[in-house]
Amino acid sequence: MTYYVYHIPGVKVGCTTNLQRRVTDQQGYNSNEYEVLLETKNINEASIKEQVSQLEFGYKKDLKLYDLLRYTSEQY
Repeated sequence: MTYYVYHIPGVKVGCTTNLQRRVTDQQGYNSNEYEVLLETKNINEASIKEQVSQLEFGYKKDLKLYDLLRYTSEQY
């Protein structure tokens, strides 16, 4: 499985396995409105990059790492 850490400028940094479903279909952004910061097969690397990037861009850091959320939610 591939994990994507994405940045919607001025909005958020997130992590998903399906950019089309999560960012475009669910959140309503076109591909030219976000950037992919990391593409990896390592969920731990993606989880850490997501939180580090949230802080670097000045957003609120998620309370739980992405790899912990995947067990509780199908939306990511």
